Amino acid sequence: MIYLKTILKVIDNSGAQLAECIKVLGKGSPKSAGKVGDKIVCVVQKAKPMNQSITGQSNNNRVKKGDIVRAVIVRTKQKNMMRPDGSTVSFGDNACVLLHKTTGEPLGTRIQLNDGVVSRELEAKGYNKICSLASKVA
Repeated sequence: MIYLKTILKVIDNSGAQLAECIKVLGKGSPKSAGKVGDKIVCVVQKAKPMNQSITGQSNNNRVKKGDIVRAVIVRTKQKNMMRPDGSTVSFGDNACVLLHKTTGEPLGTRIQLNDGVVSRELEAKGYNKICSLASKVA
């Protein structure tokens, strides 16, 4: 469950490392929680430093500390996330992938190899691009 002020790990190569949730989109109440596959608005809390040697598309999509971006939740620590077949799944951390504000496509071009696990519910919600970039869909 992702609420206001929740810190999430950013698992793409957009330059951000940590993001803080400031709004769960599509929910009526400010106290309502976000689940896997929900869009949120975040503030970048920690980012990798800018490097002059990076060129091309990955340099254009870089974010800095303090940027306000949209993201999709890909993992949650919630213990009771029930699937239709009766199985439950929980992850070790809360994680998100940053999105373009207008197109909704992922901002990064890769999902990090060691953190590349995303939840299976993303496929049902139409985030096939994120699932294809991930190293494992659990």
